[in-house]
Amino acid sequence: MYALIITIIAVGFLYGRFYLPLHYQKLALLLIAFSCMLSLELLYEQNLLKFAFFLLIMLGGYTYGWLGGLLSAIVSWATVMMLSGQGDGQWVLYLGLCYIGFGIGAGIYYASRRVSMHLNHHWEDQIFKQSKQLSIIKEVGSAIQGTFELTKLLHIILTAITAGFGHGFNRAMIFLVDDQDQTLKGRLGVGSMSLDDGLAKWGRLIDHRMNLQDFIELKEQALIQDHDLNDILMNIEIPLQADHVFRRALEEQKSFVVKQPRGEFETWLKDTFQMTVFGVVPMLHKGKQVGVIVIDNNISSRPIEFDDIDAVIPLAVQASVAIENGKLYEEAHKNSITDGLTGLYNQRYFQEMLPKWTACVQQESNLSLILLDIDFFKHYNDTNGHLEGNQVLSQLGHLIQQFVKEYDLPCRFGGEEFSIILPETPLDKAYEYAESLRQLIETTVFPHQENQPNGNLTVSMGVAELRTAQSAEVLVEQADEALYQAKKEGKNQVQVYKGVT
Repeated sequence: MYALIITIIAVGFLYGRFYLPLHYQKLALLLIAFSCMLSLELLYEQNLLKFAFFLLIMLGGYTYGWLGGLLSAIVSWATVMMLSGQGDGQWVLYLGLCYIGFGIGAGIYYASRRVSMHLNHHWEDQIFKQSKQLSIIKEVGSAIQGTFELTKLLHIILTAITAGFGHGFNRAMIFLVDDQDQTLKGRLGVGSMSLDDGLAKWGRLIDHRMNLQDFIELKEQALIQDHDLNDILMNIEIPLQADHVFRRALEEQKSFVVKQPRGEFETWLKDTFQMTVFGVVPMLHKGKQVGVIVIDNNISSRPIEFDDIDAVIPLAVQASVAIENGKLYEEAHKNSITDGLTGLYNQRYFQEMLPKWTACVQQESNLSLILLDIDFFKHYNDTNGHLEGNQVLSQLGHLIQQFVKEYDLPCRFGGEEFSIILPETPLDKAYEYAESLRQLIETTVFPHQENQPNGNLTVSMGVAELRTAQSAEVLVEQADEALYQAKKEGKNQVQVYKGVT
């Protein structure tokens, strides 16, 4: 009867233990084992079963260390004494001492094994993290070698921070120091502003079974476009002189984890991007402040600790070097296509872009070209000197730059001659455009313009429109012919090419 009751209690513990916390599950497991031992003893009353208590003691030592082994030994000993007869006193005493010695020894052994296993798991985890980090650095390094374009470089770095096969943060943003070292400007972000949007995007990535390299290439494939995030980010300018976490990270050259905002800026930043906790990693190159990387987990709400930030630091170093190299490349490329005197595009860029534009124009589209030449410029140079002539070219270049629309391409064609490519502009609109520019130049005051033959510095212009059967070379010839006609008929005027009916 007693054995049946104990068995029922053991079965109850067995089914109920899964609803308990882990600590109490271990205790329930010991009670189940003890109940089973006691039931066997009551049922069979065999002295051999007393030795089965060694299994219970070993389980106690395995579960709770030497203290668990000792307590299990004492409970087992007390149970044996309670069930034994009076003639077994000395034998039970020896058995109890064996229980206690075995329990303490088993507990110490399993505790040391647990420490050893914990250390092994720790080092295995560290090796795995370092291996993963090296793999990420390798893939990112390979990817950034293929481009000098700054936006793409930033996208590669942010992708490695946010991709699940990278460091797995939900969102990352880059702020770059401007050329004057006065402000931090939001440059690019990868991630979502809302939970639903974030979950949908990560779901698409899982469905596509993408690796890190595939994810990096998403910029070109346009599978992810974080417009909501970047619309906010790219309009942010933060003064470097103000007291905020970005400045502290750059000046102290260390990372920060912001859990409780300090000051208005950090509160505003958390509210704007709906962050709970975020990390800030400085980007530095040879002591120069390049920018900061901001990371957070707005979708998963996974905590961010300093160990997580440490994994991003090598990417921040890579980003700093890549950004500085990208800036140097952009500057070199800009210089290669820009006329140093006027600030406009040079003839090399004109010869490169005009065929591309003409190739893109469809039958229903329009493309016009203006050629512009300063009247009596040789007389100006002969009268005032070439230094004054260069000043006029520079002033005229800046005037044209301010006049043109966003998608127009103003170039210095050569000497005192300029060109303007006008996409999506028909011939009549191009003529009005050219006439407005001519009048603006005529009314602008240039140095020593009173020495010109007509008492003013003026320009002549020729305008032509691309036809479907024409090439870029023919378009230039037609605009040049119209310019020659404007010169021939008295200068300071706009002529339209009339050879096409």
